[in-house]
Amino acid sequence: MLILSLQFLAGVTPRTSAQSLTDWSYSWDWHERLGTATSDTYSVSFDYAADTRRLRKTDSASNDVLYPSKFYEVENTIPRQFIYAGNRKIATITDTGINATIAYHHEDHLTGASVDTDSTGAVLQETDYHPYGSTRTELSATGYANDYQFTGQENDKETGLYYYYARYYDSILGRFISQDPWQGDIQDPQSLNKYSYVKNNPVKYVDPTGETVELVAKQINYNAFTKLHHRVAAYLSTHFFLQITPDNPADFGYMNDEKFQTTYTLGAYDVGGTLEAHNNVKSDKDAPENLIRNTWSITPPKNVSDTELIKSIWNSYDSYGNDRVYNKFGYDKGADNGNSNNFATGLLEGAGVSSDTIYNINPSGFELHPGFGTSLPEMSPNKEKESKPNSE
Repeated sequence: MLILSLQFLAGVTPRTSAQSLTDWSYSWDWHERLGTATSDTYSVSFDYAADTRRLRKTDSASNDVLYPSKFYEVENTIPRQFIYAGNRKIATITDTGINATIAYHHEDHLTGASVDTDSTGAVLQETDYHPYGSTRTELSATGYANDYQFTGQENDKETGLYYYYARYYDSILGRFISQDPWQGDIQDPQSLNKYSYVKNNPVKYVDPTGETVELVAKQINYNAFTKLHHRVAAYLSTHFFLQITPDNPADFGYMNDEKFQTTYTLGAYDVGGTLEAHNNVKSDKDAPENLIRNTWSITPPKNVSDTELIKSIWNSYDSYGNDRVYNKFGYDKGADNGNSNNFATGLLEGAGVSSDTIYNINPSGFELHPGFGTSLPEMSPNKEKESKPNSE
């Protein structure tokens, strides 16, 4: 447990959101992306790539920020390099040469900035949030500011809005400032609210890009494991599946002839000794929180959009033939068997997510999850297809 005392923050300066002090008017480009934000005395302009990724931010005070990639940005000629462990940002290097400084990021449970420290371990910034992301407290050492805050997204200090890729989010209102392009599902009333954030449940869910692919680790509720209270036994009973929230369900298509839904799950299960693939299984979609061990957001491979990743995952899912014997201990090379953890790995690898990325999601402990990290060959284009044993 990390215990902090505010008295050690030298030169503490509270910061105030510009959004709470200023009235803004917004204009949109042809692709319904925020083009300019204008107040009585100030304006900010934004430029984007074809996939809605922001490339540049400029303002009427001649400030200029460039975003070549998620790993690098330049603000008024000062470069910042972001260091990741898998999909988690762990450090930022600002400037170069003898002027270079490093800050280490310690996340909260929603992957947002909580505490930043320098190379000596001294606290640079501590931030806490109200449920919908508005700042509850923010204390920073003099001269330091981390603008990547609630759920790890950039808080534009010019407007006070959060940039969530597909749309911009006002954490004071707890709403997006533009409509969701999807029309919604009449059977899911939360989806009919065009401006709502994460189904109005911000303490549990995050919306990092407007479209999300998440790997979920769920405790299998075996009574034997529950009674053992043994860590290794508990890990051995972990079931991995994918949870997908497309920005527009039409991008993902129909499954099981159901109507479009806001969230889909994909996984494989022991059905009479056979490993069968199924989607939207109730035990996964409605899994109680006490059974969810962890959830990781999956970052698309380089030059792949969120929508392309989702479509590739569906193709990977569709490539599985439901013809393997269920093996709780995982896939044996060349054998006609496997388990749900092999299947989840296959969904990711089949969509182009690298093995290194999968292992870096959580480097410790995966050896205790039998099957995870090893894809079923027919699901991964990166692996040589193995012929299954002749049944004769």
